[in-house]
Amino acid sequence: QIGSKMFAAGGANFSNTTTYFQVYSTTNGTSWTAETGMPAQRAQGALVVHGTDLHWLGGVNSVGTTMSTIYRSTDQSASWTTCATTLPVAAKSGIAFSLGGYIWWVGGEDAGYLNSVQQSGNDPCTDAWSLDNALPATVSRYGGTVFNNKIYTVGGYNGTDVGNVYEGSLSGSDLTWTTYAGVVPSPAGLAGGYPHFPGIVVTGSKMLLIGGINLSGGSTSVYESTNGQTWTAVSGAALPAARGKGGFAVFAQ
Repeated sequence: QIGSKMFAAGGANFSNTTTYFQVYSTTNGTSWTAETGMPAQRAQGALVVHGTDLHWLGGVNSVGTTMSTIYRSTDQSASWTTCATTLPVAAKSGIAFSLGGYIWWVGGEDAGYLNSVQQSGNDPCTDAWSLDNALPATVSRYGGTVFNNKIYTVGGYNGTDVGNVYEGSLSGSDLTWTTYAGVVPSPAGLAGGYPHFPGIVVTGSKMLLIGGINLSGGSTSVYESTNGQTWTAVSGAALPAARGKGGFAVFAQ
């Protein structure tokens, strides 16, 4: 969200045979306006607001190649620039976070699953990126957010379902990581497994874990947590249908 607008960018169709460069904005969540598209087709990357600028990081191109390219828009998607700098490690299916004056790309995958943590320079578009302290283990396809000035990754996949939460705390200009092992809920519909691509959003003093999928099915469940370690089912808050691998956001005008 920038000001009164929420943005959606890129993506692919259900069969991953077509990727998109289009960008859309909304002020109410129900009607969407086409904005200037990104310079090239991208899916499975990350769109992040850093300051008042939009950044798209990594993902795959139109033929499925994992990319390290970064795009930036400084004018709410009226125009886009291909940044002079790139991610140190090409990656997809991770999340980019804005924290402490930097952008962080956490984990994800390419030919294999990644535990790398990639940190922007002061200017994410012109200053070189670097590798920071790695995650305790590889993880991709997780849900994540910034909450109480910490980065959280929840669930995911690295060849098997991941039931851990990883908490990244800023120490100077570096992240240090804490593992909360096996604390992610295993909702009905996932055959005892953990969610891939769940929605993680912050509302008030809580994080919400919404839906998610794995190789066995999908979840409609919603859970809440105030610390990332303990998750409680929210009664009466189930999604109308199982969802994961989509976009979830808290949006207020």
